[in-house]
Amino acid sequence: GNHDITTPEVRNLFTQKTGRNPYYSFDFQNSHFIILDNTQASYADKMDPEQMKWLEKDLKGLKNKAGIYVFMHRPFWPFGVGAGRPDKFHDLFKRYKVTAVFTGHWHNYASEVYDGIRYVVMGSSGAELRGGTEVNVSLANFYQYLWVTVRDGNFLPALMRAGNSFDI
Repeated sequence: GNHDITTPEVRNLFTQKTGRNPYYSFDFQNSHFIILDNTQASYADKMDPEQMKWLEKDLKGLKNKAGIYVFMHRPFWPFGVGAGRPDKFHDLFKRYKVTAVFTGHWHNYASEVYDGIRYVVMGSSGAELRGGTEVNVSLANFYQYLWVTVRDGNFLPALMRAGNSFDI
Protein backbone atom coordinates (compact mmCIF):
# COMPACT_ATOMS: atom_id res chain seq x y z
CA GLY A 1 0.00 0.00 0.00
CA ASN A 2 0.93 3.66 -0.02
CA HIS A 3 2.18 3.38 3.56
CA ASP A 4 4.70 0.66 2.70
CA ILE A 5 7.21 2.52 0.53
CA THR A 6 7.19 6.16 1.60
CA THR A 7 10.62 7.43 0.52
CA PRO A 8 13.48 6.45 -1.79
CA GLU A 9 15.33 5.17 1.29
CA VAL A 10 12.44 2.88 2.22
CA ARG A 11 12.27 1.69 -1.40
CA ASN A 12 15.97 0.73 -1.18
CA LEU A 13 15.30 -1.07 2.10
CA PHE A 14 12.38 -2.94 0.52
CA THR A 15 14.59 -4.06 -2.35
CA GLN A 16 17.37 -5.07 0.01
CA LYS A 17 15.11 -7.06 2.37
CA THR A 18 12.99 -8.80 -0.30
CA GLY A 19 15.63 -9.24 -2.98
CA ARG A 20 13.32 -7.81 -5.64
CA ASN A 21 12.12 -4.56 -7.11
CA PRO A 22 8.88 -3.09 -5.74
CA TYR A 23 7.38 -3.99 -9.14
CA TYR A 24 7.68 -7.47 -10.61
CA SER A 25 5.71 -10.24 -12.28
CA PHE A 26 5.36 -14.00 -12.06
CA ASP A 27 3.43 -16.86 -13.61
CA PHE A 28 1.23 -19.34 -11.80
CA GLN A 29 -0.16 -22.17 -13.85
CA ASN A 30 -1.41 -20.50 -17.05
CA SER A 31 -1.92 -17.04 -15.55
CA HIS A 32 0.41 -14.05 -15.33
CA PHE A 33 0.48 -11.71 -12.32
CA ILE A 34 1.94 -8.19 -12.40
CA ILE A 35 2.66 -6.22 -9.24
CA LEU A 36 3.17 -2.49 -9.83
CA ASP A 37 4.49 0.11 -7.40
CA ASN A 38 2.44 3.28 -7.54
CA THR A 39 2.98 4.17 -3.88
CA GLN A 40 4.53 7.54 -4.73
CA ALA A 41 2.37 8.37 -7.78
CA SER A 42 -0.92 10.09 -7.05
CA TYR A 43 -1.92 9.96 -10.72
CA ALA A 44 -1.03 7.84 -13.74
CA ASP A 45 1.00 10.70 -15.25
CA LYS A 46 3.30 10.59 -12.21
CA MET A 47 4.32 6.95 -12.70
CA ASP A 48 8.02 6.23 -13.02
CA PRO A 49 8.84 6.07 -16.77
CA GLU A 50 11.26 3.18 -16.17
CA GLN A 51 8.47 1.14 -14.57
CA MET A 52 6.13 1.96 -17.47
CA LYS A 53 8.73 0.70 -19.98
CA TRP A 54 9.18 -2.45 -17.89
CA LEU A 55 5.38 -2.98 -17.79
CA GLU A 56 5.01 -2.76 -21.56
CA LYS A 57 7.97 -5.09 -22.12
CA ASP A 58 6.52 -7.58 -19.63
CA LEU A 59 3.08 -7.51 -21.29
CA LYS A 60 4.56 -7.68 -24.79
CA GLY A 61 6.45 -10.88 -23.92
CA LEU A 62 3.33 -12.83 -22.91
CA LYS A 63 2.02 -15.62 -25.09
CA ASN A 64 -1.14 -17.71 -24.64
CA LYS A 65 -1.95 -16.85 -21.03
CA ALA A 66 -5.42 -17.74 -19.77
CA GLY A 67 -5.42 -14.62 -17.60
CA ILE A 68 -3.34 -11.53 -16.92
CA TYR A 69 -3.88 -9.85 -13.55
CA VAL A 70 -2.42 -6.49 -12.48
CA PHE A 71 -2.15 -5.32 -8.86
CA MET A 72 -1.29 -1.82 -7.60
CA HIS A 73 -2.30 0.18 -4.57
CA ARG A 74 -3.80 3.40 -5.96
CA PRO A 75 -6.74 3.25 -8.39
CA PHE A 76 -6.01 5.33 -11.48
CA TRP A 77 -8.82 3.97 -13.65
CA PRO A 78 -11.73 5.99 -12.13
CA PHE A 79 -9.98 9.21 -13.19
CA GLY A 80 -9.09 7.89 -16.67
CA VAL A 81 -11.23 5.36 -18.53
CA GLY A 82 -13.87 5.50 -15.78
CA ALA A 83 -14.32 9.24 -16.34
CA GLY A 84 -14.20 9.00 -20.14
CA ARG A 85 -10.71 10.55 -20.26
CA PRO A 86 -7.54 9.36 -21.97
CA ASP A 87 -5.94 6.57 -19.94
CA LYS A 88 -2.48 5.29 -20.84
CA PHE A 89 -2.81 2.31 -18.49
CA HIS A 90 -6.15 1.23 -19.94
CA ASP A 91 -4.81 1.57 -23.49
CA LEU A 92 -1.88 -0.68 -22.58
CA PHE A 93 -4.10 -3.17 -20.73
CA LYS A 94 -6.53 -3.31 -23.64
CA ARG A 95 -3.75 -3.82 -26.20
CA TYR A 96 -2.31 -6.77 -24.27
CA LYS A 97 -5.65 -8.27 -23.17
CA VAL A 98 -5.32 -7.85 -19.40
CA THR A 99 -8.09 -9.73 -17.59
CA ALA A 100 -8.40 -7.67 -14.40
CA VAL A 101 -6.79 -4.84 -12.46
CA PHE A 102 -6.92 -4.84 -8.64
CA THR A 103 -6.31 -1.75 -6.52
CA GLY A 104 -7.07 -0.52 -3.01
CA HIS A 105 -6.49 2.79 -1.24
CA TRP A 106 -10.10 4.00 -0.87
CA HIS A 107 -11.25 1.54 1.84
CA ASN A 108 -14.45 0.97 -0.19
CA TYR A 109 -15.23 -1.57 -2.89
CA ALA A 110 -15.90 -0.53 -6.48
CA SER A 111 -15.92 -2.60 -9.67
CA GLU A 112 -16.47 -1.75 -13.32
CA VAL A 113 -15.75 -3.39 -16.67
CA TYR A 114 -14.31 -1.38 -19.56
CA ASP A 115 -13.51 -3.03 -22.91
CA GLY A 116 -13.69 -6.45 -21.26
CA ILE A 117 -11.23 -5.57 -18.47
CA ARG A 118 -12.53 -5.88 -14.90
CA TYR A 119 -11.29 -2.98 -12.71
CA VAL A 120 -11.61 -3.46 -8.95
CA VAL A 121 -10.97 -1.19 -5.99
CA MET A 122 -10.89 -3.42 -2.92
CA GLY A 123 -12.43 -2.14 0.25
CA SER A 124 -11.17 -2.41 3.77
CA SER A 125 -10.49 -5.70 5.48
CA GLY A 126 -9.93 -4.02 8.84
CA ALA A 127 -8.89 -0.38 8.50
CA GLU A 128 -11.39 2.46 8.82
CA LEU A 129 -14.32 2.54 6.40
CA ARG A 130 -14.84 5.69 4.38
CA GLY A 131 -18.11 7.17 3.20
CA GLY A 132 -17.24 8.13 -0.35
CA THR A 133 -14.78 9.43 -2.90
CA GLU A 134 -14.57 12.21 -5.42
CA VAL A 135 -15.62 9.97 -8.32
CA ASN A 136 -19.00 8.49 -9.13
CA VAL A 137 -18.76 4.72 -8.64
CA SER A 138 -20.84 2.30 -6.59
CA LEU A 139 -19.17 1.59 -3.26
CA ALA A 140 -19.65 -1.26 -0.81
CA ASN A 141 -19.01 0.26 2.60
CA PHE A 142 -18.35 -2.83 4.75
CA TYR A 143 -15.39 -5.01 5.73
CA GLN A 144 -14.67 -7.43 2.92
CA TYR A 145 -12.36 -9.51 0.81
CA LEU A 146 -12.56 -10.74 -2.74
CA TRP A 147 -12.59 -14.46 -3.46
CA VAL A 148 -11.40 -15.03 -7.03
CA THR A 149 -11.53 -18.38 -8.80
CA VAL A 150 -9.97 -18.96 -12.18
CA ARG A 151 -11.42 -22.09 -13.79
CA ASP A 152 -10.89 -23.17 -17.39
CA GLY A 153 -9.67 -19.69 -18.27
CA ASN A 154 -12.74 -18.03 -16.74
CA PHE A 155 -12.30 -15.31 -14.12
CA LEU A 156 -14.95 -15.69 -11.39
CA PRO A 157 -14.85 -13.04 -8.58
CA ALA A 158 -17.09 -13.03 -5.50
CA LEU A 159 -17.20 -10.21 -2.96
CA MET A 160 -17.29 -11.66 0.57
CA ARG A 161 -18.59 -10.26 3.86
CA ALA A 162 -18.80 -12.29 7.07
CA GLY A 163 -19.56 -15.50 5.19
CA ASN A 164 -21.83 -13.93 2.58
CA SER A 165 -21.10 -13.57 -1.11
CA PHE A 166 -22.40 -10.97 -3.56
CA ASP A 167 -22.47 -11.13 -7.37
CA ILE A 168 -20.34 -8.42 -8.95
